[in-house]
Amino acid sequence: MRDPHQNIFYYYRGPSKEVDDPYKDRQIENNTTKSFINILEFCRDVGCDGVWERLERLLHIPMQKIVGFDLQKNSKHMDDSGARPDAVIIRPAEQKILIESKVRAKLRYPQLKRYLAAMGKKDFLLVISDKESDKKCKDKINDDRLLFLTWKDVHRCCTETIRDMANMKDQEPICKLIRHFTDYLEIIAITEFTGFKDEDFEFWEKRNPNYKDILKRKLEAFADFIMGRLPKDIKRVYPEKKVGNVSLESDDQRFVWVAIKKKRDDGDNLNQCNFTLEVSNNSLDINVVIRNGRTGDKKGIGIFYYKLKDDPKGYLSSVENVKADAQIVVFNRWPKRKNSLHIRIGDEYWEPYKYIKNVKNVEELCGFLEEADRNKRPYGKPALSMPGVHFKYSLKKGDSILSDPDELGKYAIETIKELKPILDYLENR
Repeated sequence: MRDPHQNIFYYYRGPSKEVDDPYKDRQIENNTTKSFINILEFCRDVGCDGVWERLERLLHIPMQKIVGFDLQKNSKHMDDSGARPDAVIIRPAEQKILIESKVRAKLRYPQLKRYLAAMGKKDFLLVISDKESDKKCKDKINDDRLLFLTWKDVHRCCTETIRDMANMKDQEPICKLIRHFTDYLEIIAITEFTGFKDEDFEFWEKRNPNYKDILKRKLEAFADFIMGRLPKDIKRVYPEKKVGNVSLESDDQRFVWVAIKKKRDDGDNLNQCNFTLEVSNNSLDINVVIRNGRTGDKKGIGIFYYKLKDDPKGYLSSVENVKADAQIVVFNRWPKRKNSLHIRIGDEYWEPYKYIKNVKNVEELCGFLEEADRNKRPYGKPALSMPGVHFKYSLKKGDSILSDPDELGKYAIETIKELKPILDYLENR
């Protein structure tokens, strides 16, 4: 697995135990802005105008050469109000494009208004954000000098430039540099989802600590990619996502998941039954997960078990369009904390108990749930073991569809649509 530090734009940072540490996010934001300016400056110096010209066309501003650059650290473009941009692009006649960069941070409208009040009438303020929703700043502020791009736009302009210069031998060095920048944007997961590579599945072999957060954010980007394209009837019921931790405990616990789920409702006994996307050391799995409680409870597992008993035809109808290559996995679940009487999401072990290929065998499925529910407790009393169920499709590491984001997205959405009737069957009590 390639160490991200081999990318010339990636950087070493101080240790942090918190995945969502604000200081670390601010470091990423500053480094991303600096890297963007470095690319534009180097391209200008070697006469490669492709990236900037594409950005100008996207922004619908007159095309002009770049005269100079400035960064926040030593910026002179600051007035008494304290309005200091993250970077500045200087064009002919001292026209400036001030840049406000956002990476995993909130866009603040008073700050934008201070910039606009302080800058010249011919200047522009360019917001570059990782959130498409920040585009509404243009409508709220309604100033023609305010421009907007996403980092996805920047990434796309760079990849298009690389593509157009692919056969130009004399441009290979600059192409390689731009590719390092696009790879960097992909590493920090602020681009459109670009597919999975073998190194994503190889994380558990080498366990490079620098790749752990990258893998989580990449899976989250895949979830965002899918959720933005889901049918409205699914997105209305399952509008949220939750990213799990990267599991490292054992060979049976080598995965990272993200749930596409309902809004939290502690009074809903089926609130923990949802879709998950899971990357393990050998596959990408798309699942319907049924969990919570035991076969005798009025919770997820219990509701499912009794519905199988009372309405087997309804179950068979719910799986009639599920293809033969789907699997059911019945799990034993128990808490990670030895003496706990409760199993919390993310604080549990899932141990495959039985794989079932025939999704239509109702009696067999009921039997396996019963066996999993009374299976040996791993710690002895009072620790509980409980069943869990995954209905899943797997794409094995190396499958060509994994590296094609559009085809993978279509496959995932069709799979979710195919599995949704199982959750509908559960919900219709």
